[in-house]
Amino acid sequence: MPPQRPGADFALDPFQQESMAHLDEGRSVVVSAPTGSGKTLVAEHALAAALQGGRRGVYTTPIKALSNQKFRDLGEWAGVDNVGLLTGDNSINGDAAIVVMTTEVLRNMLYSEPERLSDTDVVVMDEVHYLQDTFRGPVWEEVIIHLPSHIRVVALSATVSNADELAAWITEVHGPCHAVTETKRPVRLHNSFIVSEKSSDRLHVVPTMKKGRPNPEGRRFDPSDRDRRRRSRHAPAPKQRRPWRTTRRVEVVAELDRRGLLPAITFIFSRAGCDDAVQQLRNSHIDLTSDNERTRIDAIVERRTGHLDDRDRVALGHAAWAAGLRRGIAAHHAGMVPLYKETVEELFIQGLLKCVFATETLALGINMPARTVIIERLTKFTGERHELLTPSDFTQLTGRAGRRGLDDVGHAWVLWSPFTTFDDVSSLARSTAFELRSAFRPTYNMTCHLVDRFTRKHALELVKDSFGQFQADRLVLELEARADSLRRQLGEPDEATSIDVDRGEIEKALGSLKPGDIIDASGRTVVVLSSTWRRREARVKVVDRDGEEHQLDVEALSDAPVVVGQARLPEPFNPTSRSHQHDLVGQLRNTRRRSKGKRKSPNRPSDLQPAPWTNERNRNVRRELRRIEARMAERKGRLDERFASVVGLLTETGYIHEWTLTERGTVLLGTFHELDLVLVQSLLAGHLDGQDAPTLAGLVSCFVHEPRGRDTDDEPWFPSEKARLAHEGIQAHAREVRRLESAYGLPECRLLDPGLVGATHGWAAGGDLGDILADEDLSGGDFVRTMKQVVDLCSQIARVAPLADTRRTAHQAVEQIQRGIVDERSTAP
Repeated sequence: MPPQRPGADFALDPFQQESMAHLDEGRSVVVSAPTGSGKTLVAEHALAAALQGGRRGVYTTPIKALSNQKFRDLGEWAGVDNVGLLTGDNSINGDAAIVVMTTEVLRNMLYSEPERLSDTDVVVMDEVHYLQDTFRGPVWEEVIIHLPSHIRVVALSATVSNADELAAWITEVHGPCHAVTETKRPVRLHNSFIVSEKSSDRLHVVPTMKKGRPNPEGRRFDPSDRDRRRRSRHAPAPKQRRPWRTTRRVEVVAELDRRGLLPAITFIFSRAGCDDAVQQLRNSHIDLTSDNERTRIDAIVERRTGHLDDRDRVALGHAAWAAGLRRGIAAHHAGMVPLYKETVEELFIQGLLKCVFATETLALGINMPARTVIIERLTKFTGERHELLTPSDFTQLTGRAGRRGLDDVGHAWVLWSPFTTFDDVSSLARSTAFELRSAFRPTYNMTCHLVDRFTRKHALELVKDSFGQFQADRLVLELEARADSLRRQLGEPDEATSIDVDRGEIEKALGSLKPGDIIDASGRTVVVLSSTWRRREARVKVVDRDGEEHQLDVEALSDAPVVVGQARLPEPFNPTSRSHQHDLVGQLRNTRRRSKGKRKSPNRPSDLQPAPWTNERNRNVRRELRRIEARMAERKGRLDERFASVVGLLTETGYIHEWTLTERGTVLLGTFHELDLVLVQSLLAGHLDGQDAPTLAGLVSCFVHEPRGRDTDDEPWFPSEKARLAHEGIQAHAREVRRLESAYGLPECRLLDPGLVGATHGWAAGGDLGDILADEDLSGGDFVRTMKQVVDLCSQIARVAPLADTRRTAHQAVEQIQRGIVDERSTAP
């Protein structure tokens, strides 16, 4: 029996009603609304309508973890028999009426098995703002471009400021689509700034905003300008410092408990910081659970983790983890194995955990609302430097504050820090949306699919159909309108007659001028009074035939000035003397008559050229115009050029011949990975042939492993000399691909890292989890995630490798890796 449409037994919000009305009228929708506002109800409405009409639905998510969660949620809503799951390494009931899948799986289905979607009525794209992800974002655009027109799209997004733009693009490339935006949070948010005193341990909870404006009281807690300058120089602070300090974690939790503001999520942008926070609370003897809650926690932990053997429990620190859970405390970050993270999520949703310390990965899609969100610092390390959170970051994090139906108000606490000011806090608190920007770019695999299915002209049109090109075209139109306005201010011609000018050559020519030179400057004959260099700019003063003194403007010149004569200078010459200038003007008029008609600017007619004189306002206008023209030049044809470069590189390397895929190209066609070209080059060269399953898995780990810390000088371990030589060959292919990418003006791929060859080989050979984690100084979560990526890549090799023996070995490697904590089938709740 199909599930009931939402709204039959409770009142819907206006944005939900509007979205459902558009869907009922056959239109697609982009629904942009805050976290926890009920966007999923719109998706369920569309899916229920499809099932009631005897059709099917697809629900896509950006990552496998979200697919697994949504598979469970939809199973509870629609019935387990009606819901299937396809995530690449997991296939459950794939022909169900509703199939949950990652976006990559749907994209591959559109290319290889489009007929499977013939009876599909709707595709839900959850977390669609993920399309701005650098590597995986383009897949979302490919899906929307290639979806059959009879399928409606339900795009669910966090609050973005350009949902209308996304809907306009979907309308252009797919079919009628309407944007529905809700900016009001389902639960009101109260922002506070938390500061502690050093002398008395007094804790201040200061409202960030008052009557919609930054609270003036907050600025009194700012460090002085002298303190900020000292920190910027990394100098030691004086003994008599500010009276404020960052509130300790134990103090924050105690204050939240006293005010009745638990459960809470504290965001700490460090895995180690999250683990340290849990340990600090355990050491403080804080206990946030009752006897009944501890009994329920024990039962859930046993149900989820009871299958783990004792050795794995020791390796994963199970006892300490479970002890924290019993007291209502836990961490949540990518360093934890998925089984433990999912257990934390279930306990928190059921209200059994009171305080979770999490990295920002928790903000992506996981359904874990809290009464209070705490942000320890407004800066996070990007891998190169510490940067202030963006408005979108802040909105995503604080979106977890406030549980609909349970809380009248959600609370967001930002802790005082010497590294940020109160204005930093208040400006983020006022920001509620961010602009969605496309990350689309043609990839090798995408290009192979376009060549395989379409003519060159049609393929180029599809590239131009991308959201990235749509945004670029819109931006160019906006820039052109602004440029035309600036040109009108300057009296310059429109864009059709504008020119490309080498400012460097003009600057060089100006610097070579000397007093007395009679020059042609953009069609005007003048005589040079003085020529100097200031602040790396040539300053040339001239006098014209009317006796007016001017300074030439490099931004206003249409080409380099040309010397057409030489005036005799009075001795001694004073360039500011009016009588000397009058003398030069007389010589200039004679020169002008003699050279009249001799030279015109080669770039544009002289009657169209503005005077090349310095005017501070015009000078600034011209500089802005040049910047805008440079941006337009960068945007125009950028994707066209990149696509042409990718085609050129693949043609040179033998994957494409005269717009036809070669045999090599068909191998690349079936490979989807960030380093797909390097992998296929290595496969075709035989570097992965003749290896046993653990060694093949170890070599494949080089493609997926990206170390989080600094590079080490340790000699990488290989199980054999043959394996070491194979890795050297693979790395040589990576260097060659980088060389070609540089030659074609494409971003260079990264080199491979053999740092986990030993761990991967050991696990595939049946090694003990504890030994592997200890030897590699590796977290359980990083290990499991890497193994799953190795499984995914080995599965692709098992399908596309030229040699049957290599395909069998890759399949064997998959079977040997998928065991214990890595095997999702053995860790299902």
